[in-house]
Amino acid sequence: MVQSLRIGDEMVGRVYVTYPEAQEFADEESALLGDVVRRVSGYIENRRLLEETEQASRRLGDERAVLRTLIDSLPDPTFIKDQNSRYVVSNVAHSRSWALGRRKRSSAKPTLTGSRRSWPPDSMLTSRRSCAPASL
Repeated sequence: MVQSLRIGDEMVGRVYVTYPEAQEFADEESALLGDVVRRVSGYIENRRLLEETEQASRRLGDERAVLRTLIDSLPDPTFIKDQNSRYVVSNVAHSRSWALGRRKRSSAKPTLTGSRRSWPPDSMLTSRRSCAPASL
């Protein structure tokens, strides 16, 4: 008996099954073999998808590392905040300026007003540089 191994509409192989002596397959055996072949096809497809996902994850990690290096190499303090005003990205220059500012005002403690801190002022948290690309 021969069963086609398919993934989607594509035939990727065949499964050959025979008895040691000449004998016909019962309908239940044919159905069971068909089920096994479909499961093997699903396993092969899942394995292929897993490998593609792992490759994409590695590429994404490499791209994130390049982006992180680029952001950290900027000489000006650079950061990104989320909708809740939490820092999600901060480059080395911003971290250093934040640490220097903390040392200078070590005696002055930041105060909380509502859900926002009074230090640093919002004027310090906005970039003074334009992010728009220079026209050519």
